[in-house]
Amino acid sequence: DLFKNIPSTVKKVADLQQYKAVSSQTSLHSVSKEGIISLDICQQNPNRILTGGMDHNAVVYDKQNEEIVSVLKGHNKKVNCVNFINENTVVTASVDSQIRIWNIDSSTTKKVVHAHEGPISSISVHPSSQYILSTSNDEQWAFSDIETGRVLLKMGENEEHASLNIARFHPDGSLLATGS
Repeated sequence: DLFKNIPSTVKKVADLQQYKAVSSQTSLHSVSKEGIISLDICQQNPNRILTGGMDHNAVVYDKQNEEIVSVLKGHNKKVNCVNFINENTVVTASVDSQIRIWNIDSSTTKKVVHAHEGPISSISVHPSSQYILSTSNDEQWAFSDIETGRVLLKMGENEEHASLNIARFHPDGSLLATGS
């Protein structure tokens, strides 16, 4: 049974009910197409929050200073996947079929990865920060090099001809998994 041996470090429901919001920011994205649909927190600097929005933009927000650090404009459709690569570099993906590598300081695109023909459904950054794993509605997953923007491997193992919805690297980087 799955719930017999719950680790003692897992919070109890009563503990979770005591959680309170400590901060809220409502004006990160356009009010005409409002909505944050993806989010990541920087591991190197947990005060940096990356959001992807319905307004086709990604935004890097500094929670400690309560200010927008960078607005990343370049996608043509909603930004549904975002990940920090490191404190100064992020990756975004969109329904526009583009994966973009960004420099936060200059708010510019460093590379555009052309890995898919359909909308991107997920991205995952390898623990080495050298590779991106992506999935798409084109029924394929791709393994791409961050530095060059080159697709190193593209596979479509889905016999049911369904879009791939998610992919993740194992924390040690030795395995990857996809799901539809």
